[in-house]
Amino acid sequence: MKLFRLLVAVMLVASIVPTAMVGWTSVSRTRELLIRDAQELAQERVKQLRLKTENVLNEPSRAVTGLARIPGFFLLPAAEQRSHLAAVLNQRRDVSVLTVFDDKGARVPGLQAFAVQDIPPTAVAQHEARAAALLSGLATVKYSEVSYSGATAEPALTLAFPIGDPVKGYVAAEVSLGELDRMLAQERVGSSGFA
Repeated sequence: MKLFRLLVAVMLVASIVPTAMVGWTSVSRTRELLIRDAQELAQERVKQLRLKTENVLNEPSRAVTGLARIPGFFLLPAAEQRSHLAAVLNQRRDVSVLTVFDDKGARVPGLQAFAVQDIPPTAVAQHEARAAALLSGLATVKYSEVSYSGATAEPALTLAFPIGDPVKGYVAAEVSLGELDRMLAQERVGSSGFA
């Protein structure tokens, strides 16, 4: 009987120890693989999020900078210039203000367009101040820091760019980042992360 118990104990130890070692090794390797896969998935999600963000920012920028491709924009009659500004505002709902400046950086009277009717004067003044700060030495498209827009009650940035070669003037636009804000609020990274 003692021999039987000893034999059973040896068999149990001989079967449990290798099984436990194989199980522990498998769990450890599987855990490493899962962590690596989760990191790769998170990196891919971040890349996709970056592409979406760039698209949200590039679309209004392309529409606004299209004004620079209008031949002789500053030689056109004022009514035609205003219609080009209005066309951009109608095409892009995320552009709230367009302002045209001359080659010295002074605002051109009558060439400022708004997407919404009731923009407080303080919001207009803030837009013009941000735009004026961008005009110094401007050679390509330049962006301001993100700020809160009183016109749209959303985060926004101002972009400015020159028109003509040599520079005949500048255009500045207020671009709402509300769509970006909403998109980022919906994005989840991992099980508990957020963008």
